[in-house]
Formats: sequence, C-alpha cells, structure tokens
Amino acid sequence: MEEREMLTRFLSELKERPSYEKPKIAEAGPKALTGFPMRVFGEVFHAGDGVTAIVGSVEIPDGSVVDKPLVVKGRLKAGANCKVFANLKALGGVLMANDCSVEASIASGDIIELGENTVIEGDVRAESHIKLSEGAGIYGLVEAGGAYVNVSSPPQPLSNRRGL
Repeated sequence: MEEREMLTRFLSELKERPSYEKPKIAEAGPKALTGFPMRVFGEVFHAGDGVTAIVGSVEIPDGSVVDKPLVVKGRLKAGANCKVFANLKALGGVLMANDCSVEASIASGDIIELGENTVIEGDVRAESHIKLSEGAGIYGLVEAGGAYVNVSSPPQPLSNRRGL
C-alpha cells in the first residue's frame, strides 16, 4: 500500500472514532475506593493487596495525601503540595507538580516530570526520560531510558525539609 493511500485510510478511520468521553467515576467514587480524592478519566477497580488500578488517566488535586498504591494505565498527574506515601505506577507518564513530597517509588512507561522543589525519597524508573525542574530531587535509584544512577544518601530526609 502506498504512503498516500495509507495516510488517507488512517485519516478516514480517525474521523470515524467517537470523541473522548467525560470523566467516569466508579460507582462508589474514587475517594471511597482509595481514601484520597482524584479525578478519573476511565474505570477504577481494586487489583488486590490494597492496590487501586485505573484503566485511563488520573488527576490528583492539590494538597492531597496519597497513602495507597496506585497503578494507572494512562497518565498520572498530581497537583501541587501533594504528599505521597505509597508506590505509583503509570504507563502513560507521571507529572508531579510543584512542592510535592514522595516517600515511595514511582515508575512510568513514558516520561516522569517533577515540578519545582518536588522531592522523591524512593526509586524512580522511566522508560523514556526524567525531567527535573529547579529544586527538584530524587534520592534513590534512578533509571531512565536504560541508564542508571544511584544516590545512596540524601543530603537530608524529607521530614527535615520544608516543615514536613
């Protein structure tokens, strides 16, 4: 098949696809399932061992406390000043806004972006790359696109920073 023909076919199939739906909330609501608020663009279910799984994307509001493991098939976005005490995994990438503190590990099938002054005391793994804004730091094993870095001792624990 020629390139032009393939492109025409792709564009016609794209036009036939339904538009994206508005966020769906699980029957009991995400907060009832996880203990913390979040906006879900997909379906929520329990995967066992206290892990909440989302087929879709998630937005966690500013100032939230995440204390249960979360696995997201799409993209995960955490608002400013969030505190995370449980592992996070997202196939579509992770965006942590400014001034977040994470005392757990983060894994992504794509990019991980850390906002200003966001600190992670745990391992971080990104299939693509990791973007650190000013003042952001990772104090654990870092793997990005196959490269590894190990920071064995953080300069000071989160509990001694920013009044935590």
